[in-house]
Amino acid sequence: MSVSTVTRSNSALKIIGQIGEELAANYLQEQGFFIKDRNVYNRWGEIDIVAERKNKIHFVEVKTRIHTRQGMPYEAIRIPKLTHLMRSIQHYILLKQLYRYKMQLDVISIMLNADKSLLNLKVYENIHVDRFY
Repeated sequence: MSVSTVTRSNSALKIIGQIGEELAANYLQEQGFFIKDRNVYNRWGEIDIVAERKNKIHFVEVKTRIHTRQGMPYEAIRIPKLTHLMRSIQHYILLKQLYRYKMQLDVISIMLNADKSLLNLKVYENIHVDRFY
């Protein structure tokens, strides 16, 4: 595979990811969430969406796929990803001093049609990570 092919495929994946994150943010707002932050980067990784509803902070990981050759979107969230995500969340909590809030980790799994329109959006709420440590 040439460098230009890799660059094109990375660009295409980035666009698909951006479409998925936009769909997820719109969905959350329709459900009454206030979007506090998006694409928060730190040394451990990225938090896709930070949203608030009913005095609870939701850290939302969005996974988007256009086909299932590599599995369903939610299947991409494995222990190493969760470990990095939890470190990113802990850093964000410290940075923003969010100690008074209840918090949870949610996953939004999105499947797109070939034309990049929404096929399916599924929310997995309150993912528990403590059993992995």
